[in-house]
Amino acid sequence: MKEAAYDYLKLLEEHDHTRRCEYPPSFDLKAAEERFAHLAEELIAAYPGSTFETGAAIQDASFHGQIFLAFEGLTILIRASNFGRFITFFDEEEHMLLPDETRCWLLELFIKHGYRFIPPEVLSMPYTGECKGVSGFRDWGYRYFEWI
Repeated sequence: MKEAAYDYLKLLEEHDHTRRCEYPPSFDLKAAEERFAHLAEELIAAYPGSTFETGAAIQDASFHGQIFLAFEGLTILIRASNFGRFITFFDEEEHMLLPDETRCWLLELFIKHGYRFIPPEVLSMPYTGECKGVSGFRDWGYRYFEWI
């Protein structure tokens, strides 16, 4: 895991922007929201009872969409970052209980829609970038997947 974590950290650092907290200069919000809506529609069809938010529902954030995936009595939260086409997921208790088959299906779906999955355990690592934000970032998850 250490080598893989290093590769993820390098990727996160490469997409970090010193002064732009919410999105990088080249970010196309409309295209990102359209891509996200297609992903959300496919997930909601597979998991009835799931919902998603994007657009005006998400402001002052480093992500542009979130899906509340209804899965076997849990809500799995999926968020798409404004940086690097990153995407992640975690359950309401902040640990993953997804069966391997479901996890693999989600990862393949993310790739199909042009996303790069970042594991939650990597996102919980301390933020080492240079963007100060409004009040700083405690970890990489906060940097790329939270309201700022």
